[in-house]
Order: sequence, then C-alpha cells, then structure tokens
Amino acid sequence: MPAASYRDLDKGYRALGLEEKKKGHVWWGISPISNEIVTIVVHEHAGGRDISKGLLDKYIKELGFKNDKEFFEFLNKI
Repeated sequence: MPAASYRDLDKGYRALGLEEKKKGHVWWGISPISNEIVTIVVHEHAGGRDISKGLLDKYIKELGFKNDKEFFEFLNKI
C-alpha cells in the first residue's frame, strides 16, 4: 500500500461531495458509495503528515470503500 497523507483524504472527501464543516477539523456528508452519513475529524495541522494504516482503513471503510486499493484507484481517477 502506498503511504497516504491527510491531504489525500481531503482530496477524496471533496471528490465524494463531503462538506468541510469547520476548516481543517470536521468533514461531514453522505457517502455516495455507502449512502450513509459520514463524519470524520482531522487535525487542523495534519495536512502533509502520513496517516497510520489502521486509521486509514477506518476512514476508508466509513466512506464505503472495500479496501485501500479501491480508495487509491478512486483517487487516481479524480
């Protein structure tokens, strides 16, 4: 799995139509993949930092992706 940063997640959140409720803190919306409400909190200064595998997997599953490979394929298409 390639390393992912919080910027990668932000890119995915925007592409999925989630709203940034509080700049750098809370992303909220309905995932078009899982059709469920998603609320994800990201630290304000985390942008360029790599995200841990466990946390990345948690966020990816909340968004409705099956695994990290599917998420990265999605990111490469946008």
